[in-house]
Amino acid sequence: MLDNIKSKYIMKKIFEKVNIGRQLNIIKYSKKMHDKFNKSIEDYKSYITLKEFNRNFNLNIPYNTEVLYLNEKYIRNRGLKYLSKIKLNELNEIYLSSNKISNLRVFEMMNLKNLNKLDLSNNEIYDINILEKANFQELKELNLSFNQITDINVLSKVNFKKLTKLNLLNNRISNINILSKVNFLELKELNLSWNEISDISLLEKVNFKDLNKLYLYNNKISNINVLEKVNFKKLKELNLSWNEISDINVLEKVNFKELKRLNLCYNKIKDIYFLEKSIFDNLEYLNLLGNGINKEENFSIIIRLKSKIKYVSI
Repeated sequence: MLDNIKSKYIMKKIFEKVNIGRQLNIIKYSKKMHDKFNKSIEDYKSYITLKEFNRNFNLNIPYNTEVLYLNEKYIRNRGLKYLSKIKLNELNEIYLSSNKISNLRVFEMMNLKNLNKLDLSNNEIYDINILEKANFQELKELNLSFNQITDINVLSKVNFKKLTKLNLLNNRISNINILSKVNFLELKELNLSWNEISDISLLEKVNFKDLNKLYLYNNKISNINVLEKVNFKKLKELNLSWNEISDINVLEKVNFKELKRLNLCYNKIKDIYFLEKSIFDNLEYLNLLGNGINKEENFSIIIRLKSKIKYVSI
């Protein structure tokens, strides 16, 4: 029995620049637990954290628990299997970050019809095919970042019609062509950064009409001509930093009228002439650092860009 229940939490993403060969944007996850309550599990049933979950399977988890927070670096596949034996019909958030989980089969056996947030980041997951059998009809946020995933073809088979946020940061994904067959009509944020992606041409056929944030930084992308054909009219933030892009002439033709933030830092861009002609009426942030752009030769263009855009870094 747990006597003290930690009831409120804050998940923060801290972006830091560190020197590893070339500077990389590394996401660090931190949490702050506060407002301790001296209540038993029976009295406070909406939030539970089990510090020694793997070591004590006799802990009583109430059926109407709403949030399960197990970011404790103790849970392995054996411990996770225990969850399938518990009826958690009211559960709507599961946090299992920073553990030793590699097998997701437990989610096939669980009835999680009300689940809307699932965080499996920073584990040892490489196969996500079992998600096809998971009953996540209400799922809105899925975090699979910092794992070892290579194949995401199962995304075309899952029943995540209400998904709004998908995080696949820092995996081993190289092929994203399956996205053209994915039916995430409500998706608003997609993070595919820190992978091994070089070809994004199939984004032309992706049907994410509500997408407003797309992160593809730190990949191997060199050609971005597909941006002229994509159907991302509501896009507000695009991050293509730390790639191998040299030609940005296509930006003159893209239809991103709502775009507010564009990050192209640390690529191989030299010519910024076409940026001046681009139709970014609402652009507030433009980052072109680390491209070796000659500021003297492009002085007049830079001055005009700074007169139109609130923050410009070259």
